[in-house]
Amino acid sequence: MALLERMVNLVRGFLGLFIGGLEARNPAAVFDSAIQARERQYKSLMQAVSGIVHLKNKTQKELEDHIQEAAALEARIPQFVQAGDEATALEAIERKEVVDAAIVHLQTELQNIAADAERHKQDLETFKTEIDKLKAERDQTLARHEGAKA
Repeated sequence: MALLERMVNLVRGFLGLFIGGLEARNPAAVFDSAIQARERQYKSLMQAVSGIVHLKNKTQKELEDHIQEAAALEARIPQFVQAGDEATALEAIERKEVVDAAIVHLQTELQNIAADAERHKQDLETFKTEIDKLKAERDQTLARHEGAKA
């Protein structure tokens, strides 16, 4: 068992040296690989941000619907009382209490979602900056490499 592990380590070592030599002879491939990996992460983060924005818009719409419902109930309760329909007035009051609680919950949820969206937006900007830096570093390194060849 120990012999097999040593053989695996030896093969890994040779592969590492081989790949290291290839990387040293072709720095553009190393940079391009790193840039592509970062761009994949950027796209993944962008999809997550779009999901958060969708959730934010959905929550905002739900909040607006509840606010409109609460206002409508608020306007109708006095009408029910004046008409002597106390049972309907009590139902409307109970429904308004439920809607008011939902409004408070949705407002809190919307604040949390907005904070998440802002945090992820900053992450996106950071990723974009890192990608741009990698591209600039690649260009500088390749220019130095070409200069050294000449």
